[in-house]
Amino acid sequence: MAMMTAKKLIDVTQDQERIAAYLAQCRVVSLHENETHVPPTGEETTGLIRHLRAAGSNPLVIGSVGVLNYLRHVDPKLGFRPTVDLDLWVDSLPESRPHGWTIDLESIGVPSWVSPSGGHVDFLLPGQDMPSGTKTPSRLDPDPASAGSDFPVASWTSLLKLKLNSVREKDFADSIALVRAQGYVPTPQELGKMTRAQRENYEMLVQWFNIRPHGNYGE
Repeated sequence: MAMMTAKKLIDVTQDQERIAAYLAQCRVVSLHENETHVPPTGEETTGLIRHLRAAGSNPLVIGSVGVLNYLRHVDPKLGFRPTVDLDLWVDSLPESRPHGWTIDLESIGVPSWVSPSGGHVDFLLPGQDMPSGTKTPSRLDPDPASAGSDFPVASWTSLLKLKLNSVREKDFADSIALVRAQGYVPTPQELGKMTRAQRENYEMLVQWFNIRPHGNYGE
């Protein structure tokens, strides 16, 4: 039992280091491509998550950073999906912010904070109206392996449902990458109730996975 616990701690530590490295790499890519936004640093992210936990917000990492948790790589040669911000799911958004963090007054559609280094974080809340005309779900399931870590991630099926609710090509590519990493497409019963858009994207996902169950990101 002690050996299993030690292995889990090692795995979680490696996950945290990989996510921090991913955020750092995204900042470099964003600046290189002259993007106006970059994600926060790994250290800023862990500090923010601790602050949100203390406020009772129960944060979960979602978006491309959450997807990375299941892809297990950040090597651009293997397919690299950069991001310009960090997406967090929260039960509620506290009024207080960590020292040096500010509200992004230019954000449209979702609440957003800016870290001391200029990194952007977007927040999704239960039942939130999105610019695409969809609503966020009432709850997300956490990934048990990372639940107590500094980078608590949503379960891969919760991430998949969020991605299936999007019309962006990169989100569909994220969906393909997720099911490839797991080796199968979950059944509709496993995913639970889906919107019409989610069902349509789900059907395309099944067809795509059956044709190409393996491949690098974006292939």
